[in-house]
Amino acid sequence: MIERPAVRQEDCLNAHVSSGRACCTRCADICPAYAITVGQTHIPRLDETRCTACTACAAICPADAITHKKVKPRHIIEHVRSLVAQGKTGLRAACSAVSDPSADLTISCHATWDPLLLACLAAEGLRALELNGLTQCTSCSIRHGASMMKQTEKDYALLNKALGVQLEIRHQVTDHDPKAARAAPPVPERRFFFRRFVSSVVQSAAMATATIEKKTIRPVEAGAKPSSGLPIRLRLFL
Repeated sequence: MIERPAVRQEDCLNAHVSSGRACCTRCADICPAYAITVGQTHIPRLDETRCTACTACAAICPADAITHKKVKPRHIIEHVRSLVAQGKTGLRAACSAVSDPSADLTISCHATWDPLLLACLAAEGLRALELNGLTQCTSCSIRHGASMMKQTEKDYALLNKALGVQLEIRHQVTDHDPKAARAAPPVPERRFFFRRFVSSVVQSAAMATATIEKKTIRPVEAGAKPSSGLPIRLRLFL
């Protein structure tokens, strides 16, 4: 059975909107399967007949209102922190479509990655992220990892250009794959970063802090359990 994401209605930013338009539609906007709709109640509704469980919605939700058991940004950050403490600056991540015993980390789908999480990993000291499994998307039931990662890399390129956060993303090519590794996407001009990405981060932070009572942005100390409130990747990034 496919393990699909779940929506916690009480945590959704739109649960605090009494009338008018929904204040956040990021999950519906990013879903590659068009499986999420935000109707008159403003609460996201998941169409299980369309959903492939790529987990992109869980990764993008600014309030962690959409959850999936296999999407744990906090665990990924702690894992990278442990690797860096051992003197390692590279991480090999494999998705569920491949069997890679040499992988440092196995995730459900590469649609899980988002630019804020990558920025947090770079801040921890990670310098290279090698992804295995992107060439298997056409034969995988989840399907959308490669297309979602393509957009994530474009957005993260903006972070590299504007903030100097250096993290190289590589696509692992297996022996039986006739295709060469894809070149990194061109880096957009700096002004596009401020127009597209910074405004999105600021809006997410503003909405979350304005609608979630008694929540504050606090630094996360090494080994400390994060407090409730904003998603850890957003708090660390800010």
